Amino acid sequence: MVRQHPELAPVVERLRREHGVVAAALAELQQLPNSADAAQVRTEFRPSRQ
Repeated sequence: MVRQHPELAPVVERLRREHGVVAAALAELQQLPNSADAAQVRTEFRPSRQ
């Protein structure tokens, strides 16, 4: 896609980085035990304020 539309390169790169963040969060989530306390889950995955 980037070869055909080089103007999209910055957007594609941003999406790649965001995918990495989401993949890492998903991996962490999958590691939480099923008995995890709901407050712990909220603390672990609370969005950072920017």
